[in-house]
Amino acid sequence: MRVLSIVAAVLCLASSAAAQARTGAGPLANNAADPIREAARRSPEVTGRTPDPASLPGPVFAPGGRPFFSGVFLGDDASKAEVIEQSIREFTNMVGKRPALVKTFHAFNADFSANGWAGRLLRNVQRTGATNYVALAPAWTSEVPTDSVLAAIIGGSGDDELRRIAREVRAFGGLVLIEPGWEMNGRWGYRWQGVDNGLAATAPARYVQAWRRVVDIFIREGATNVRWVFNPNTGNPVLGGAPGPAHWNWWGHYYPGDDYVDYVGFHGFNGPSVWFHRWMPFADLFSGDQADYALPDLVRRHPNKPVLIGEFAAEKDPEHLRRGDWIRDAYRQLIAHPKIVGGIWFHMQKETDWRVNTLQQVLEAYQEVMRDPRVSDTFVDVSPPLPRHGRRR
Repeated sequence: MRVLSIVAAVLCLASSAAAQARTGAGPLANNAADPIREAARRSPEVTGRTPDPASLPGPVFAPGGRPFFSGVFLGDDASKAEVIEQSIREFTNMVGKRPALVKTFHAFNADFSANGWAGRLLRNVQRTGATNYVALAPAWTSEVPTDSVLAAIIGGSGDDELRRIAREVRAFGGLVLIEPGWEMNGRWGYRWQGVDNGLAATAPARYVQAWRRVVDIFIREGATNVRWVFNPNTGNPVLGGAPGPAHWNWWGHYYPGDDYVDYVGFHGFNGPSVWFHRWMPFADLFSGDQADYALPDLVRRHPNKPVLIGEFAAEKDPEHLRRGDWIRDAYRQLIAHPKIVGGIWFHMQKETDWRVNTLQQVLEAYQEVMRDPRVSDTFVDVSPPLPRHGRRR
């Protein structure tokens, strides 16, 4: 989600298939010749629809099964170090269950030391029993070259800040999930996005190099308590539709590699009033053609990686009162999915009102979901060990 200012961009992109095939970081197969892609397109997930309320069984979920780790971003004002503990308690009291994961946003110049603002925030979140999920923005000083923040990271301009953060996070000691440079395939003004870093010619390869440099620095500094989360936006915001690997901005071209990623996932938002698309059932938002068949494609390409949905939400819908049913259906699919282990609800009034308490029936739907015994309030790391990380905490 756009925690920084969203900048609308009109992009006129023209690149040949040959040029695209030279620049991607992942497999650049033509859609028709890509069996993984074709299998994803035929997946049952892409045909899902939000059901009518009358068709919903009760209770929504059956007891038993594996845990699902609930998570939340509570909004900018509620995520300050001074108020985060109270914010988590209030959200817990409202929905009936503490979030297992609490997401916050930070840049490279954040102070994660014990007395620093970001460091106090991490410690205050941990005191509630939740696990920290940090979105780490590749931005630090005004001196970073404006042509490509990714090139600046690759060239070492951010090394001092990264080494300091790694040491401070290591000293924190608790488990921290870090999501560097999220939504890199978007086009809304993030300086690390492909549209601002050379497009087809250099963007995916630069992103991969920059990500690997960040992770390597953390490893060298001994920050073995970090787990790395890769979360593009669903679909292809540059082209739209379902172009797949043939287009340079396909999410998979930005993938840093299995040795550098612990959890994979996507961000996706059902916001017709914001982005002028139709009301999107959850399955369409993450797995349909407008999503570029993202979720089933991801699972088939990276079957050994647990899936963690880094951000999702649906806007308020007071006219049709469908949002409560959307929440029930979304969590039913998330919990039932064999690879998805958690998801972060974006609980903030921003482009629109994404909060779960905008209407009573919406809050009741979220409370119903939280009562499911498989929704866990305590995060447990389920990622497989990465060979590059050595011994891990």
